[in-house]
Amino acid sequence: MKKKLEKIMYMGIGAAIALISFSLGNMHRDTANAQGEGPILDRIRCRQLEIVNPVGDKAVVLGTYEDGGVVRVLGKDGGEIVLSIDGNGGSVIVNGKDGNLGVALGIREDGGSVGVGKDGNLGVVLGIREDGGSVAIFNKGGKIVGTLRGHDGGGGVLQTMDKHGYRTGSVP
Repeated sequence: MKKKLEKIMYMGIGAAIALISFSLGNMHRDTANAQGEGPILDRIRCRQLEIVNPVGDKAVVLGTYEDGGVVRVLGKDGGEIVLSIDGNGGSVIVNGKDGNLGVALGIREDGGSVGVGKDGNLGVVLGIREDGGSVAIFNKGGKIVGTLRGHDGGGGVLQTMDKHGYRTGSVP
């Protein structure tokens, strides 16, 4: 799973770099000519770069902040992919065209998690921390209805909850 997520992250970064390179190389032209000779920019320095689509809407935004940076790729119907990194870790977030969370992958020094959502609610979260791994399952209302997690003692705990999130059972 980690290898697939790394590949997806690298593919996203590569696509963003290719898009930026293409756009910057053709900024002074009305149309792109891949065979033409033009000026080569050695360096561009800025804190934020916005690339727009043919109708002038933001399509890609690259930015920095004090301890990291972010790449946002925006879909014409509201979907987006956000790659970010800061002093605590990094994340990849994919939102659907309605703006609701689709997939979120995050990594920090003390662990990481992957969450998958639908219709604005999380469905499942898989995580790892110093005391072990965990899985949380959510209902359509956004309440946790089941968890499975490891703990420091080496064992595991399985819990079930009702539709309101109140615990109904636990093993052990």
